[in-house]
Amino acid sequence: MSYGVESPESPSYLSGCDAAKWITINGILTARDWQKFRLHVWMEGGGRTWLVTHAGLHSCWLECVEANEYHSFIDAPAPMLGTVSNRGEHHFFLGRGVSRSDDQSIGGINWLDWDEMVQYRV
Repeated sequence: MSYGVESPESPSYLSGCDAAKWITINGILTARDWQKFRLHVWMEGGGRTWLVTHAGLHSCWLECVEANEYHSFIDAPAPMLGTVSNRGEHHFFLGRGVSRSDDQSIGGINWLDWDEMVQYRV
């Protein structure tokens, strides 16, 4: 997601991805391809609903949310995150944690590290 919504001029642009890589990636993937991209999906199985993401979602982000509101809390920001990122604004879903040298204590839905998951249990 970060490669698709952030430009090399973005203040939170990925380290290790320079303008040449960005041009290559976005020369292959079109705006229509990026529109199909999803940060997460919900899957049903074994009588439960599962949240499937790239890196997971730490329970700390859900502390102030009632369990019956998890779906709407997680689903609501998804359509606007690309726009938020392109404007250089911050949203915790796209944030990187301190383990990735960023200012968020725990990474978001794309950047949650295993060490953060284990170290910051709630």
